[in-house]
Amino acid sequence: FHTRKLLQLKCMLLLLTFLWSVWGQPPDYEEKWFVQPVDHFNKGLKLTWNQRYLVWEGVFEVGGPLFFYTGNEADIVTFWNNTGFVMEIAVRFKALVVFAEHRYYGKSYPFGISFVGFLFSFLSSVQTDRCYCRIPPY
Repeated sequence: FHTRKLLQLKCMLLLLTFLWSVWGQPPDYEEKWFVQPVDHFNKGLKLTWNQRYLVWEGVFEVGGPLFFYTGNEADIVTFWNNTGFVMEIAVRFKALVVFAEHRYYGKSYPFGISFVGFLFSFLSSVQTDRCYCRIPPY
């Protein structure tokens, strides 16, 4: 009797390990880029940069919602890989998922990777909010 229970427990653990490896991983995304102005408020400054965002259309149905995740202070892929709740509810609601990277983080640097003097003036929540508003709609 004891051996049978132990075997059942091992089989259950093996099954759970398999399911985690299949379902525990975030879905593959499509990496996209969008040209943004460095300064959304000074129309005389014509500098631009490329902002990265990730898209998953895997379960999306026309008429479904858009779940938009605003990036934090790190590479957006880190959040993609660790925000399972968004993916879970996207499946339930047949949603399109978009994760936008925060300016000055990940691969979304307006001036490369150098942080000098006045460049920090463009790193603000107001500038970032404007960036998120300009991501192309789906």
